[in-house]
Amino acid sequence: MTGSSTAAEIYPPGWEEPGALDWARDWFTGLTAYFEAAARDGHAVVVWLD
Repeated sequence: MTGSSTAAEIYPPGWEEPGALDWARDWFTGLTAYFEAAARDGHAVVVWLD
């Protein structure tokens, strides 16, 4: 395995390239603020992916 996202079959491919996911940045602004607030206030966040 070369360590690339393509070799590891990670979607989307090329995510490790600088700027590759800039298109999604605005979608996560609120989520980032939520995690920052939880961390600042000493709260845990449980994420369940099913």
